[in-house]
Amino acid sequence: RGLGVPGWALALTAIVGGISYLGIRISARVLLALTALGVTMLLILDIIILAKGGADGWAWSSLAPWNNHGTFGFGFFALGVGLAMTGFSGFETAVFLAEEAHTPKKQVPTAVFGAVALAALFYLVTTFSIVTGYGLDAAGQHWPSDSGGAVVGLSVQYASLWFGKVLLLLLAISSFASALGTANFTTRTAFAWGHDGYLPKAFGRTHPRFKSPDVAIGALIA
Repeated sequence: RGLGVPGWALALTAIVGGISYLGIRISARVLLALTALGVTMLLILDIIILAKGGADGWAWSSLAPWNNHGTFGFGFFALGVGLAMTGFSGFETAVFLAEEAHTPKKQVPTAVFGAVALAALFYLVTTFSIVTGYGLDAAGQHWPSDSGGAVVGLSVQYASLWFGKVLLLLLAISSFASALGTANFTTRTAFAWGHDGYLPKAFGRTHPRFKSPDVAIGALIA
């Protein structure tokens, strides 16, 4: 039975808190390493699908769906915008790490604009590859029901089952990376509010050795 859901939640919460407590440098490296693994594996699958031509050739028309589908309208556009906002949310968190950066006026703008550019390119290539893998007509029918399991089905079809299972595991681990990123963002926001007097002054304090907002981190974990 293992730890069970509550046990895993408590264990991973403690790990997230511990990594965040050790400072933004270690936290950022862990976050980037976990993200890089998942992104790299997805890009490999993208390349394999495109190299094999997908189900019916490259789905170029998926880049302009309004040209081929009469049902495309404001409702579909609004849904797409909502999904895009969810997918891209988080890039602005670099602003809240400015106080822990050596040259914030240089590093923060680079991080914000770089994150948006790389994320846009990654989402474009990956969604195009997945639609190509399913086929333009089949993607709308099967991808929503397959959800994250789509990587397994496409891996079986174009690569191998073990590759799909490893990729699915990395996508599951990405939820841990997301929790770590959220912890960094919320604790640095609480630190700024404590520093400016919107929260108790203790929240605006940093650890003397690790320079992390230890009070804010402790409150979040609790």
